[in-house]
Amino acid sequence: MKLFNNSKKGIDFMILLVPVVILTLSLLAYNVLEKAESKPTLTIGNHAISILEANTQASKDLIYLDLSVEKSAIRAIYRLTQNNILFERSCGTINEHRYWNNPENPSEMCVLSIHDNYKKYLTKELNKHLITKNLENNYEYYITDETIHGIALENWKYNILNGEYSLKPSFKVKFENKLNSLEKLRNDVEKMLNLCSNVFSSKDLMNNCVNQFTWNYEGVTVETTSEYNDYFFKVNADMGSLNKPIKITFTFAVKIPWVPREDK
Repeated sequence: MKLFNNSKKGIDFMILLVPVVILTLSLLAYNVLEKAESKPTLTIGNHAISILEANTQASKDLIYLDLSVEKSAIRAIYRLTQNNILFERSCGTINEHRYWNNPENPSEMCVLSIHDNYKKYLTKELNKHLITKNLENNYEYYITDETIHGIALENWKYNILNGEYSLKPSFKVKFENKLNSLEKLRNDVEKMLNLCSNVFSSKDLMNNCVNQFTWNYEGVTVETTSEYNDYFFKVNADMGSLNKPIKITFTFAVKIPWVPREDK
């Protein structure tokens, strides 16, 4: 009987213990679920999605930038040569040729730098594409005969959840432009002015001085004619690439004064 009584007490204890254990486990499970639900899983997901969306938009903008640069590079070279290499400056014309120097002061060159003038046209053309995205006037350019490299001055910025996504949208595109050859032509014109102006007493002597210059440049051919002390240049240049060749023709004039000999 004693043993039976102890067993009954044990059973009674177990009956009381089971609800306690179930209640305790339920409370623990509820606590775990509550903590799990309180974690910012949804916030982390939204943050990742916002970064992905910003990255996708940035990739689209970079593709748009490359295409815009390629179009603008070609358009800028046409604009440069259509304006006889000048940019927003004119020293006058003769026979539909624009002067590269000032006829009133022949030693003064109106074309200071062909590279600089091209960069101005390139910026102007590229801004037409980028202004729709508020990304204009953001580049310094480094140009070789085969490439145009644009270094971004400021990063592009995209809003993301609780922050900002940014990248430096620099670019480098292939474009054979022959600007170095044209720059050499410009420098030789300035040398000719310094060497030949107001030095000779006859047109023949002047022509001998001018004809020292061969006007021979890679990818660029130059034809010259003259009338009194005005010299006219016709320039042809092959640019672009084998797939997209560009042929450029433009003209300009320079005035080279000479001092007529007085008859005695």
